Amino acid sequence: MYTYTTVREIADSLNLEILNEGNLDLKIDIPNIYQIGYELVGFLDKDSDELNRYINICSLKESRFMATFSKERKEKVISEYMALGFPALIFSKDAIIAEEFYYYAKKYNKNILLSNEKASVTVRKLKFFLSRALSVEEEYEDYSLMEIHGVGVLMTGYSNARKGVMIELLERGHRMITDKNLIIRRVGENDLLGYNGKKKVKLGHFYLEDIENGSVDVTDHFGVKSTRIEKKINILIVLEEWKEKEFYDRLGLDTQYETFVGEKIQKFVIPVRKGRNLAVIIETAALSFRLKRMGHNTPLEFLNKSQEIIQKKKKEREENMNTNSLAVTKLINEFDLEVKYGRDKVTSTYIKSSNVYRPSLSLIGFFDLIEEVSNIGIQIFSKIEFNFLEKLCPTERINNLKKFLSFDIPMIVLTEDANAPDYFFELVQKSGHILAIAPYKKSSQIIANFNNYLDSFFSETISVHGVLVELFWFWSLTYR
Repeated sequence: MYTYTTVREIADSLNLEILNEGNLDLKIDIPNIYQIGYELVGFLDKDSDELNRYINICSLKESRFMATFSKERKEKVISEYMALGFPALIFSKDAIIAEEFYYYAKKYNKNILLSNEKASVTVRKLKFFLSRALSVEEEYEDYSLMEIHGVGVLMTGYSNARKGVMIELLERGHRMITDKNLIIRRVGENDLLGYNGKKKVKLGHFYLEDIENGSVDVTDHFGVKSTRIEKKINILIVLEEWKEKEFYDRLGLDTQYETFVGEKIQKFVIPVRKGRNLAVIIETAALSFRLKRMGHNTPLEFLNKSQEIIQKKKKEREENMNTNSLAVTKLINEFDLEVKYGRDKVTSTYIKSSNVYRPSLSLIGFFDLIEEVSNIGIQIFSKIEFNFLEKLCPTERINNLKKFLSFDIPMIVLTEDANAPDYFFELVQKSGHILAIAPYKKSSQIIANFNNYLDSFFSETISVHGVLVELFWFWSLTYR
């Protein structure tokens, strides 16, 4: 299925002001955004998707840096940049827009738009719009989807065993999304969303079907907390009848994948045999997935530490509920980040700002803006950052990195394909910073996801004192 939107639809949906109208009907078919940085010093990867297919963003900090250029340098940088193939350039509300942008926009028939929001909000809203407008979805029969310990678990295979284990998992407090008529929607890189495509008989009720020629109303039997509308899919469980001559990986050392809507999902094959507690095994697979993303790659370690970690996270959640800072470990768990350095600091280091940056200006050697910030945000490195560093002479490269790493940064995150050089790892390890790797290849995806989560966490809340409402849900375990 091929889907696309246009620059005109984006401008209308996000209420963007059109500063220069090029071809507003240009088709946008990928949900990616690029915030310019290295282009300001003439580093142009002219064949990259970022500069030819992605919508580009320019914020206040980039425009302030550009304002320090001489007229000749500004003319050269902007003329070369505007000649590239990106469909539109969006300025944040407080950005300083040089006159050269207008001149070359007219010359090259470029769309220039102005947002009435700051850059982080614009990126988040644009990412949300593109993920919905360009989403691709398919329907899958004979698949079930549940949320187990916060992990989206897709199940298929041996039907009778699958229905039975779903009932036991519901009894153990987990949540069901659907047991058939599954719709899987691709909403971004490595992001698959699952939901029930069948219209419900009664609004807000979910059903386990084909149970002894009938169905079980999950909402009535297990309570309203036992269901949810949709869930991001993380792993696939395939149940199959035990085969005596088949070799099964009992420790989970071999990683297998299956593809849905163009995205790969890790697969676990679980043989069904009498006497095996499938619910506990599936819970183990879900928690093992979370632990591996945190850097614990030994399945045996999971068996001894899982309950300890659950209790520890619960205690941290209660302690930090009313603070204006977020423990780094929460972001790591939320986005399945793999911790490379600083694992001992993730519970004691806190994020105090919703800002997420790519350190383009710092790597150039321009530190004025980062020095002005009281709470420095998370820093994102992709292969573009390392390609730029390779263009610098070794002395300048190391000096800029050392100065950058001297700041109080809560966490540095690498894209999945960043391919960081050894000198970078050595400097980060010596500096004592937390370094994590995200399961995304595009820095724009990471920034949008982090901004969305952090903006929600740091947003203002209203407290109502003296009123405590407790809702007790009584639920029956007797099947009809």
